[in-house]
Amino acid sequence: VRDWTLQVPDSFCAVNGSM
Repeated sequence: VRDWTLQVPDSFCAVNGSM
């Protein structure tokens, strides 16, 4: 579920993608 990712800031998304 990547819908919740839209709620979080881009910074968090970047960290997730890095991992």
